[in-house]
Amino acid sequence: MEGFEKPKQKLIKQLVEGDNSRLLTIISLVGPGGSGKTTLKRRELLLNMLSKFDPKVKREGPDHHEDPEEQLGLLLEQRASGRAKPPAHIHDLSNLLSKEDARSLFYKKAFPDDREGKSVGTLLATKQSTPLEWKKLHDSLVPNLPIISQILQPSYEDLPSHLKTCFLYFSMFPEDYSISRERLIRLWVAEGFVIPEISIGRPEKSIEEVAEVRSCRVLNLVLEFIISKVENFITVSCDENSCCSSPGEKIRRLSVHNVSMANLSRYRDLSCIRTLLVCGQTSSLSELLNTFTFLKVLDLQGVPLEDFPSYVVGLTLLRYLCLRETNVRTVPKSIKKLGFLETLDLKQTKVTKLPAQIYALHNLRHLLVYCYDVPNYVTFGAARGVKVSVGNIAALCCIQKLSLITVKNNRKIISDLGELKGLRKLGLTDLERKDGRDLCRSIQKMQKLSTLDVRSTSEEEFLDLDHEEFPPNYLQRLYLKGRLEWLPKWISQLHSVAKIGLKWSKLNANESPLEALQALPTRSRS
Repeated sequence: MEGFEKPKQKLIKQLVEGDNSRLLTIISLVGPGGSGKTTLKRRELLLNMLSKFDPKVKREGPDHHEDPEEQLGLLLEQRASGRAKPPAHIHDLSNLLSKEDARSLFYKKAFPDDREGKSVGTLLATKQSTPLEWKKLHDSLVPNLPIISQILQPSYEDLPSHLKTCFLYFSMFPEDYSISRERLIRLWVAEGFVIPEISIGRPEKSIEEVAEVRSCRVLNLVLEFIISKVENFITVSCDENSCCSSPGEKIRRLSVHNVSMANLSRYRDLSCIRTLLVCGQTSSLSELLNTFTFLKVLDLQGVPLEDFPSYVVGLTLLRYLCLRETNVRTVPKSIKKLGFLETLDLKQTKVTKLPAQIYALHNLRHLLVYCYDVPNYVTFGAARGVKVSVGNIAALCCIQKLSLITVKNNRKIISDLGELKGLRKLGLTDLERKDGRDLCRSIQKMQKLSTLDVRSTSEEEFLDLDHEEFPPNYLQRLYLKGRLEWLPKWISQLHSVAKIGLKWSKLNANESPLEALQALPTRSRS
């Protein structure tokens, strides 16, 4: 326990003495892998803690208790009462050891009789103390990851099969790649990994809500562990000479990182590919995609495309299509051929109008088409919506996210939106004052709406939204961009709201928003 004496004693004191002001005290140990969290939970410490609650532990001796951690947990469950609160004490082990302590602990564990402690030190303790043995360990550490496997394997094995597939899916992305929450969820859904929840007497959850996560980034050591488990589940090609599958194997999910697609031609059978994710620069894309007849997921985010890929409309089984951050300018009328499409992601592209044939995509759940002018992000017109042709928008009966759509020259769409009762996110731009009443009528029918983002046509145009008697019960995020004479009264009824954004409202001194906001939940942010 070298280097941990002080935090050990502090932890024991907090556990034994507790906090008289709390019915249940939560103590957290945090820190990166290998920082010593497990060390602080060693058997002797657990027995010491257990003896403070149960004196007979000392009388029976340490060998009498096979699992002190489980016994302590049961004992604490019996004594604890009341609702859990945020941690009263947090022990951050990230930078706990000084350089001297760390070096001493490393030497102690690398040449010890006692083989507990830091991960690498413990591993070295099992090897002969020769330069050759240590070099062999160094060269094999990252590919084999014995320590990380030992730590992660039990938790991995405990996951149900559908969560294992969700976990393994992280190997599709490059090391240290920031994965947005919504993108990951939509991919999981398209792959069929998410099991719908059916609860009698409760509001039905969407598949996306069941799969809810936050944005994440996988540590390189954890990624190596995942890759060691994927076997034939995912194939990753990250340079010209390497791929995780042999040329004779059938590939179903392929992730290509900064290599030429032509490099994959050495594989005998690419016809079974169901998922293709491309990261970074690539070439010869169209030549190969023509053969991917059964493709269900195609993610080309950031690929330098100038035109909508013509071969895509031939992929009639496609459920997920991401062209985000490309230079695509138009969407062809032949998009109607993609009848199974659930996600169409055109964020940060140059697309300004969608054809009427978009209404033929009856399975579409996510239509994401806005673009931000990043250098002028703070200006009023920083976000550009996309025009949709006049048509029957009610045909998009499965749509959940629709953002940002401009209503300019198509104001009939405002009242038609009321038919989309399952909508959970709505973003509209170029609204005029006269549109307020129709918009409120439509919103009132969207009882599953959780995010509403509306923007006026100019800085001087008013948003007139005080026409709603019963706002959506589950609205969590409200963004109003445009002038307001006063804050809509129904805002005080948003008991689920977590965030409110008001921009360019120019409320005068006599119209303070505090009266409407004071009734909101304390967790809300404005």
